[in-house]
Amino acid sequence: MQFIILFLVAFSFSLILTPIVRKAALSFGAVDKLGFRKMHTKRIIVRLGGLAIFVSFYLTLLLFKYMQPQVSSGNMLFIKGVFISSLLILALGIYDDLKGADAKLKFSAQIIASLIILHYGIKIELFSNPFRLEQTIDIRSWGIPLTIFWIIFITNSLNLLDGLDGLAAGVSCIILITMFCIAAYQEDYLIMAMSISLAGATVGFLRYNFNPAKIFMGDTGSLFLGFVLAVLSVKGSHKSATIVTMLIPVIAMGLPILDTLLAITRRFSAGENVFRADNEHIHHRLIKIGLSHRKVVLVLYGFSVLLGITAFLLSVIKNQYVAIILTVVIMTFFIVFKYLRPVNAMRKKDNRE
Repeated sequence: MQFIILFLVAFSFSLILTPIVRKAALSFGAVDKLGFRKMHTKRIIVRLGGLAIFVSFYLTLLLFKYMQPQVSSGNMLFIKGVFISSLLILALGIYDDLKGADAKLKFSAQIIASLIILHYGIKIELFSNPFRLEQTIDIRSWGIPLTIFWIIFITNSLNLLDGLDGLAAGVSCIILITMFCIAAYQEDYLIMAMSISLAGATVGFLRYNFNPAKIFMGDTGSLFLGFVLAVLSVKGSHKSATIVTMLIPVIAMGLPILDTLLAITRRFSAGENVFRADNEHIHHRLIKIGLSHRKVVLVLYGFSVLLGITAFLLSVIKNQYVAIILTVVIMTFFIVFKYLRPVNAMRKKDNRE
């Protein structure tokens, strides 16, 4: 019941705050610039919506502290670390939405935020043999660069996914609910509280962000959501020292990860800057083959739900053969999305040849 209350409170906060943020963003001129990558070619949409998610999330966590006055000092320290580091990410997102931030500034801020998390004792520490899950491997000092890489990778993966109305917000909700279910199975009440609170705040925002969107979360929201998702997954990995533990968030976040890997592969093979923006992401390709805006979003929601269910089952079963089968399935999706092209474009290529 407490977790239902947390979800509803965060949802209500976000539902109230999002229109207020929208009005304030309009006064600051924080609108999304039209461009070749944009799907809303005839509309000017306000950004900074992530600010409503941020405030709603932390206001709800204050309520959680009131509801659970016996929260351990270690858990409160973790929440403090997440708040301080995510505040830096929020500031980066706001600056990027208003002024525009280059890659150097973005990565510098994300590295500092990751170091803050490490300062509070949260890092990837153990893996296990993928063929003998009961055999653990201490990665020692490698946990520091691996944690930094993981946080930065997931943060930017969700940022890249934010290309259609409601896509990043909806996928984030699915990932967060998956995390909540896994944390419930592991009886990790802190992760349960944080994931369900952030899910509630994101669903409240989604009310205004689903197609046709009245407001975008902007980098303010996508960077913040990606960062918190990454940190929660690292924190949750402490409950079970096996490779399955880190495989679970990889699967749950499969869509943004897959999209990012495809983008890097595509740009690298073409000899281009891997940080260069383009309109060849998964959602762009699905639009190009003829699916409507809403259908693309719903298809990718369904894909994320499937991955979420798989991640939860894997957390319960913990079987290496399941992991191997899953790897084959993910590689199949990778190949399908990699070579996904509009029919007309394929015909033109055949004619040229």
